[in-house]
This record gives sequence, C-alpha cells and structure tokens, in this order.
Amino acid sequence: MHTLTRNPPIAKLLTDAYSEVSRLEYDALAAFLADRLGRPTVARVTRTSNPNTVTKWRLKKAVPKSARLERMRETFQVFKVLVGIGLSDINAEQWFRGKNPVLGFRMPADVLADGDFEKVLTAVENLASE
Repeated sequence: MHTLTRNPPIAKLLTDAYSEVSRLEYDALAAFLADRLGRPTVARVTRTSNPNTVTKWRLKKAVPKSARLERMRETFQVFKVLVGIGLSDINAEQWFRGKNPVLGFRMPADVLADGDFEKVLTAVENLASE
C-alpha cells in the first residue's frame, strides 16, 4: 500500500479500500468488480483473454493467479477511491475505460493491467483536484 505520500482525503479513502479488499475472498472480489465494471473490463485489467473466466472466479470454479488477484485488488481500491471522491458507479466504470491525459491518453484499465498502480493513483489525484 502506498498511502504515505498521499494527501487526505485520498489517503484515507485508499487506506479504507485497502482494509476492505484485504478481507474479501477472490470470488467476492470478482463479483464486485464484474457487477460494477463489467466482465470485459475486469478481464482487460487482469489480462485474461476470456471474460467468462471472471465468471468462473466469481463462482469459485477457477482460482485467479496471484498477479491477476493483485490487479483486481488494485482495481477495487481505485474504484472505491473514485466513488469516495464523488463519482457515481457508472462514472467510475467509464473512467476506467476512458483515455486519460495524465496517463498519456491510455485507459486506466490498461495502465493497471501493466501493473502501474502508482500512475493510476496519480490520475485519480489529478481528477480529485479538478
């Protein structure tokens, strides 16, 4: 977790999201993200070629590899922070798939898939300061 350099309220939101995601089993995490972001976006973030795999995780018919689970945890935290700064679930979902100037006009979902949680947090902080 990288909250030491964050300023409130994002630091508090991120800490709370980290605490919450730490208590979630992978199936509940997959269900939460699929319900809010859609299976294709979860598959994109986790670099899973078939969105049906997200359903398998949700139903405990498959277990995500550790790197994919970490991407889901980071995505959960970002989602919670976005909602915490005032975005609706729908706007947060759209933010993940929008081309973001702070990220070189890449989608936050793709930057998370690359494992660059810090860059995505910078984009969130930029959004919060607008």
